[in-house]
Formats: sequence, C-alpha cells, structure tokens
Amino acid sequence: MDSSQVPLYIFYAVLGLFVLGTILSGFFQVMTAEAVVIQRMGKFQRVATAGMNFKLPWLDQIAFTNWRTQSSRFPRTCST
Repeated sequence: MDSSQVPLYIFYAVLGLFVLGTILSGFFQVMTAEAVVIQRMGKFQRVATAGMNFKLPWLDQIAFTNWRTQSSRFPRTCST
C-alpha cells in the first residue's frame, strides 16, 4: 500500500459510512393502531400502516397519526 493512497482509502471509508447511514435512516417502524403520513417535500405521498416501512431519507418527512380510541367514563344517571 502506497502512502499516497491512504487519504483516498479514508475518503472512501467515510463516504461508505455516510451512504450506509443514509440508507439505514430511511427505515422506520409504525406501531399497531398508529399510522404515519409520508410527505415528500411537503406534499402528501402515502399513508404507512403498522409494520416496517421505508422512506427516502433526504426527500420524505413523516407525521404521526394516532388511531387509538380513547374511552371516557361517564357517571351513570338514573331517570325514573
């Protein structure tokens, strides 16, 4: 290995780590009873449902929507 090639190898290693990090940052998980709205550059793209999903790392944004129902307890009223 020539000493003039060391900076080139370092550059390729840093570039490879950057590309790998970018690809892995595109994966995300949506939990049960939730949905995620995917926006590409601010415009609606699709709705991602429960499970493992992928978005384009530099173009897409996610917005969470909770589908869980919330129950409220009301006192019983008796009318006679």
